[in-house]
Amino acid sequence: MGNGCTLVSKTLGQNFAKYTGKAPRLSSKIPHTVDNVVAHINGIRKEITTFRDSKGNIIERSFFNGKKYKNRLYERYYNTIGDDEFVTSTAIKEYTLPKNMLEKYYFILKDFKAQNIASNTLWNQIQVTINHSSENLRSGETILSQTKIKDDKHTITEFPHIIKNKLEKGTKKFIEFVVNKRTLQPKAETIISEGAKFPKNDSYIAYRTMETADMRKPITERFITERKLQDTDIHVNTEYEAEGLPKGQRLLAIFSAEDGIVNFNKKYKFLSKSKLVRISRHEVEHAWQYYLDARYTKGGYSIWQFERYLIDGEIKSPLLKQEAKRYSDSIRNYVKYTEDFAKYKQNYIEVKADEAGEKAFQAYESQGEQVRKEFPHIPKELL
Repeated sequence: MGNGCTLVSKTLGQNFAKYTGKAPRLSSKIPHTVDNVVAHINGIRKEITTFRDSKGNIIERSFFNGKKYKNRLYERYYNTIGDDEFVTSTAIKEYTLPKNMLEKYYFILKDFKAQNIASNTLWNQIQVTINHSSENLRSGETILSQTKIKDDKHTITEFPHIIKNKLEKGTKKFIEFVVNKRTLQPKAETIISEGAKFPKNDSYIAYRTMETADMRKPITERFITERKLQDTDIHVNTEYEAEGLPKGQRLLAIFSAEDGIVNFNKKYKFLSKSKLVRISRHEVEHAWQYYLDARYTKGGYSIWQFERYLIDGEIKSPLLKQEAKRYSDSIRNYVKYTEDFAKYKQNYIEVKADEAGEKAFQAYESQGEQVRKEFPHIPKELL
């Protein structure tokens, strides 16, 4: 190999059960095979380890250059656009970890085969890229689009089309912007666009470039702030494990009034961002309801509610107090969905939470019309 590159070793398709290497893993998925390549490039030893599923798709790739590890996690989505386009979307999340961190915390990371990023806060996420490959089943045209987040810079790009394996002449079109870290709103002076109009009235534009799983916490925190609950110690948990559900029932998310936490079921994979928005806003509305219940009843029934009453006191507004009474009555006469689903949907707090969720859903959909028009080959489920 030229340019100062010497191949040291190369192993392809090794059964993961027989893998004894030391590449740290972040994915909780169990690989089927492992590829490993070691080379000296300009005197520096570099190692690349690739973990694949049973179909040969990459699950994770680990890079080591002697000083730090860089890992990439891969997630795939499949969608259609209209009757003719089939889209494969590949989300690639990139993380780094200095070598000394691995050595210092080896007792945490020693089980390389089972390591899960959810329990590991040592790694630093530096970039998220989602590549969309759209194939027109009639014309054979291939369109490549991409969303990317690096630091606070967000980019949406559509590349020149490929027809019959030949790249069309022309330039790519894109929009680019840097967001405010606190509000996730674009800074006007950073907006750049070419061949596409920037959607100035889209308050959700930064969320549209995120990987769907990564969006759960920030979108919920946005709704918490909009409901003026940011100082009420409400937290978001994306690693909730739903247990003991009746057969055929599934749980997407739930607000826990006992400790003031919006929980997302870690096993449920949202395939539509619009649906995620609806569910997130629904649960935040429940947080608001239980917050008012605490203030109306002078303590509620949980430690979290009692603490909120001690801090914020009784409700002064007669209209708000009237609404809080309806919430409290509904909470104390609540019918669980596991008991009677029809009656569950009639619970007053569920009716009002559904209304809030639907309103947020409609806002997300309507504000996204322009960006979806500018980048029509990215599935709307992911925008």
